[in-house]
Amino acid sequence: MQFDENPRWVINQAEALLKLLELGEAEIAKGNFCTAEDFFAEMDQLDDANNGKIDQ
Repeated sequence: MQFDENPRWVINQAEALLKLLELGEAEIAKGNFCTAEDFFAEMDQLDDANNGKIDQ
């Protein structure tokens, strides 16, 4: 898929990644570190919050 074919998809991806970075920074600041399993669980939650639009 080229970016110009579905710009909303690109924006959704970017927003989800920014949210993960913010969450990760906050957790690291608290001394918490996530595993890959935690990361993917968080991605699933964000996808659900975006009505499944992240993977489209």
